[in-house]
Amino acid sequence: YSGVNQASVTCLASQDTLATLSEKELDKTSIKSSFMRLTHWQMEINNYKSNKIRELLKNSDNSFKIYESPGNMAEIMGKSDLGIFSSGLTQYEASAVGLPAIVISLNDYHKQVVDEYAKMNSIISFGTFGSNRIGKLKETIINIINNQQIRRDMSRNGKKIIDGKGIERIVNEIDSRLVS
Repeated sequence: YSGVNQASVTCLASQDTLATLSEKELDKTSIKSSFMRLTHWQMEINNYKSNKIRELLKNSDNSFKIYESPGNMAEIMGKSDLGIFSSGLTQYEASAVGLPAIVISLNDYHKQVVDEYAKMNSIISFGTFGSNRIGKLKETIINIINNQQIRRDMSRNGKKIIDGKGIERIVNEIDSRLVS
């Protein structure tokens, strides 16, 4: 998944890493056969470099389905096995639908925030991205895809963290303070 960030960190990381994954590195049994095949990847692109990304992925060994500004992002996330995106609100949206994620930080400040959130075990904080870390990102992707139990645990943890009842809790707290 890629959102709008000036450096297009997610797009760059995804194109460099996913294009190099081979079938031999991934455990076929751990992928949801009905949605995301071993060499089938989905990307949501919402930035000015989408044509460049399409061109780079055109010759990839992998099959990519690209969504541009989809209206049903939660549905797409809910059907996915793993999200890879840059730091921001998307990590919380992924948690809400139970999507395990690898989050790439845009800078050191974002890394601190993402590292803190990752302690709740619904995402993996990758840190900041540089071309020298492509191998590490590839390794991280392979490890999480090949470990269905970790993805299940991350999914369950994410749904516990972001349960959709925050507004109700806020209203109850305000009510309790007004009544007191």
